[in-house]
Amino acid sequence: MLTHLQLAGKFQSIAGVLLGSFPDCEPTTGNYNSSDTLREILTKLNVPVMAGFPAGHGSDNWAIPFGTRARMDTNARTIEFLEAAVR
Repeated sequence: MLTHLQLAGKFQSIAGVLLGSFPDCEPTTGNYNSSDTLREILTKLNVPVMAGFPAGHGSDNWAIPFGTRARMDTNARTIEFLEAAVR
C-alpha cells in the first residue's frame, strides 16, 4: 500500500510521517518484517518519521483529524494540532 501511495505521488509534499501500530502484520515466511519494509520506503522520503503512535489498526486508536495542520516533534515524541479539527 505504501508503494502504491509513493508511485501515485502522494508523498511529494509531506513534511513528516506518523505511524501507528500494525498488529498481525508480520509475514509468516521470509527474512523481513513490517519495520524493515516501512524503513526501506520511508527513509527515502527524507522527512521525520515517528512510530508507535496509539492510532491505526490496534486496540489503542486515537482519532487523528484529516486536513488539520499539526506539528510533530520527533525528539520529544509529541504531536500538537495547530488548528481546530472542526470549523
